[in-house]
Amino acid sequence: MQYTDYTEQTTFNKRGKPATVRIDGKAQGRIYFSNQAVAILGLRAGDRIAFRTYDHDKGVIYFYPQATGFTLSAGSSGLSIYSRPLANKLLEALGFVKDQHKTIGVKNECVLMPGTKCQAWMLVKEDIHKPIKWRKNPC
Repeated sequence: MQYTDYTEQTTFNKRGKPATVRIDGKAQGRIYFSNQAVAILGLRAGDRIAFRTYDHDKGVIYFYPQATGFTLSAGSSGLSIYSRPLANKLLEALGFVKDQHKTIGVKNECVLMPGTKCQAWMLVKEDIHKPIKWRKNPC
């Protein structure tokens, strides 16, 4: 017999929205952390984070707090970093075409980055968020 536990950690918030990071490489060039992602990662406006990729780790982007990183700016529904070059480099690192946007699910799971003693969160290509597209009934 298999059991499934439903707790705050395993269930979406009351609105049903997952924690996501949206990378927009278009005109605005923004990396956007949703309110849910901000809450579970413990980020605040003014925090600085840096991103790291590894050649042997395709489809994974690490991000972590760093004093020389990009500053998170407050928005109406989350935190953002405005940098079109960064957004496009992150899209390419995940294997996507530049100048588009992708939304990726994020979890509060830290890993030890290779070659350092630094803890980092991850964005993984397999966690691409695919919202349900509602359409009118043709009948």
